[in-house]
Amino acid sequence: MSESGTSRGGFPLQGVYRPGGELPLSPWRRGPLEGLSWEASLLLPPGTAREIRPFLEGPLLGAAGAVTVPVDPASWGEGSERPQGVLVEDLEDWEAILEGAAREKPLYVAAFGGTPLVYPLLKAWGKKQGVDLQGWRGAFLGDPFGQGPLPSSLALELFLEMLEEGREQPSSFSLVSVTPLSLRREGATAAFEGAMALQRMRRWRKALQERGLPFEALLGQAPVLLGLGMDFFEEVARLRALRALWAKETGGTFPLFHGWTLLPEAEPLEPENDAIRAALEIMAGVLGGVKVIHGGPVGGSWGFPPSVARR
Repeated sequence: MSESGTSRGGFPLQGVYRPGGELPLSPWRRGPLEGLSWEASLLLPPGTAREIRPFLEGPLLGAAGAVTVPVDPASWGEGSERPQGVLVEDLEDWEAILEGAAREKPLYVAAFGGTPLVYPLLKAWGKKQGVDLQGWRGAFLGDPFGQGPLPSSLALELFLEMLEEGREQPSSFSLVSVTPLSLRREGATAAFEGAMALQRMRRWRKALQERGLPFEALLGQAPVLLGLGMDFFEEVARLRALRALWAKETGGTFPLFHGWTLLPEAEPLEPENDAIRAALEIMAGVLGGVKVIHGGPVGGSWGFPPSVARR
């Protein structure tokens, strides 16, 4: 609790919270109660495809429940002052990354606004390797309504064409995602990020309905990528509130929240404290019903031994 008595998002905080006077708990606060689980994904660090290969060959991969590849904006033609993800410029880069990725683990490609430009490369890799992407569990983390190299209208059209291409075959690899995470990184509050997520989910629903695509099935497996900050109770409350609002609008469609730990991107000065901060953010995500946690590889960027990073 801050000295001003409010959270960082500006909401009033009480010194003590008691259970009296609450409405009955709705089943959608934490998603479907049966089979609710979460998995920790190995978030690959910035660098070239070959530089990050050690993370796909060591104990970190064995400990992870999934693999997240954050694609550097330079991969789709946008320059950046420093690497912000994995640089994947051609088919060989994808081969260097995915040769080491365990096929039984879900794959999340965080391409954000560049998804329509990265998808053909990944699809070409699958065709060359004889791997059916529709049978691989995971998703592209990116939506046409955020920032990116393409106008929103063109990006949406490309997304819809990708969905129509595979509409006849059931897929466990989702091309529909909601990713307001960049707004949070730019200084937006947790509440504003949640409001933008709800707005983009509505826009997806409208676009899918107008195209005649099964929006309930597609949105039911769509990842909603949100940042996880240090205001523990506010994070839990807004995750549950967002799920409740969406369930009431759609009659029970449960979004699959993905949490991204919001630690400093630069080299940390207090790695052990940051590990504790990350653990607090992860716990908030778990109590808020997050399905997947995307956490950084502590061992590589901070120099911890692999055994310490894994624990």
